Amino acid sequence: GHLLESDVLMAQKQLDGATGALRISLAREPSTEAAVKLHGALLQLKKSGEAEALASAWRKEHPKDTIFLLHLGNQALVAKNWPRAETLMAETLVALPDHVSANNNMAMALMNQKKPGALTFAEKASRLAPNNPAVMDTLAAAMADAGQLDKAFELQKKVVAMAPDNMDAKLTLARIAMKSGDKKMARAELEKLAYLGDKFPAQAEVAELMRAMQ
Repeated sequence: GHLLESDVLMAQKQLDGATGALRISLAREPSTEAAVKLHGALLQLKKSGEAEALASAWRKEHPKDTIFLLHLGNQALVAKNWPRAETLMAETLVALPDHVSANNNMAMALMNQKKPGALTFAEKASRLAPNNPAVMDTLAAAMADAGQLDKAFELQKKVVAMAPDNMDAKLTLARIAMKSGDKKMARAELEKLAYLGDKFPAQAEVAELMRAMQ
């Protein structure tokens, strides 16, 4: 009942009320679902200290809870805390070596730290989930970083065709096009993204890439 109440309050953007309901739920009947939702709500409220305390306590009491571990890794990715994301994804992969998201996210964490090995994880994720646009996007980026520009370019064009409303995929295509020397395509994709304004949050990178081509 308290879990359902928290869902309603979250939908109404009443985060304080939702965290209260989740705390009661977690105290009366501990569950991964309640722990994940409470941790996420605390982060939204910028209560990082409480969120970290919850995570530490939950992991100590439930060391084999891979769902919560994966949640922590995903939150680290969202926060662009790449070293932490790498650590958490590595731990997840020990327990779940064939988890698609864990392999995909490990590739992202390594790429963003310019560490080797990203392509291996991206390729495995792609084998586990072929024709998944999000996984293909990561694979294309990893291919480009590994110098496989022709393959990366062709793959990313497929991604954009499969998911035309995915603006992040268009940004990846623009990056790969620039690396491949196709400034015309890169500029075309970047102009589409720039036109979106605040609707696309990565405008700072779009502007930076456009300046780099001038």
